[in-house]
Amino acid sequence: MPRLLLANQSNNVRRRVYFDLRAADGLTPVTTEAGGQPQISINGGAWSSDGIGTLVAIGQGRYYAELAQSALGNAGDVIHTRYKSAQTVETPGDCIQVVAFDPDDPQALGLARLDAAVASRASPADAQDACLAALILLGLDHLLAVPVSGTDVADDSVAARLVSRASPADWDSFDPATDSLEALRDRGDAAWLTAQSVAIAAGGITSASLAPQAITAEALAAECISAASLAAAAAEKIADALLDRIAIDGKSVRAALQIIAATTAGRLSGAQTGTEVFAGLDGITPRVTVTVDATGNRTDVAYS
Repeated sequence: MPRLLLANQSNNVRRRVYFDLRAADGLTPVTTEAGGQPQISINGGAWSSDGIGTLVAIGQGRYYAELAQSALGNAGDVIHTRYKSAQTVETPGDCIQVVAFDPDDPQALGLARLDAAVASRASPADAQDACLAALILLGLDHLLAVPVSGTDVADDSVAARLVSRASPADWDSFDPATDSLEALRDRGDAAWLTAQSVAIAAGGITSASLAPQAITAEALAAECISAASLAAAAAEKIADALLDRIAIDGKSVRAALQIIAATTAGRLSGAQTGTEVFAGLDGITPRVTVTVDATGNRTDVAYS
């Protein structure tokens, strides 16, 4: 970040720029460069030794050089500095931003001039008056504090569109006697909540306007939905749910019944061969395959 210096600064100490000179290894301080000539570049111009003095040793490789007052002639200039010799690496020095104010004067910066009696400071009353004037200018004072009179709301504004269906919306068409929320509520209390009947506007749907016999029992398909059909469907759903419920050794009731029926009443094939197959009641579907030993003991049972 550039250092700030007052344009045409007359104090030579404040015009000093500083360098930290190191040897080629980048670490070892170089202490023999007193009298060396640094360079400056103003606003990105060519490097030049004009406008800056020679190096003065501070110690431990640190040096300073003084900028000429003439080099600080234009507020806004940016001055870069550099130094390089056979004993040092390329070394940038301070970067200077020339400004029109004195950054070394705390009063000029306003740090010590915040007294309680600044003539240009607005009083609380002045600030309130300014805010009120702005509200009046926009007509917003009529929201709460000032009665509405005349044409106070611009046509087709958002407020006008809330109360008017005209195009463009006209605020002046609003009649508080009939259009206010209170008026609407009163009409509702008197007409809607106590209504004994509903009048249908001309062209509305009435029983007379429907085609004769438009919807009748005869128009529906015969027994398209009957108590009997509903009962049968319900019974089937209930039975299926019970039969498919897993209830016996990991098998559903339906599967268990199929196995029992096959082994007790189904056709048997492979008798005395060591592998017996029990078919379902249809005589075809294999339900149980049993492997038996020479004495007829079942050694393995597979369910299909």
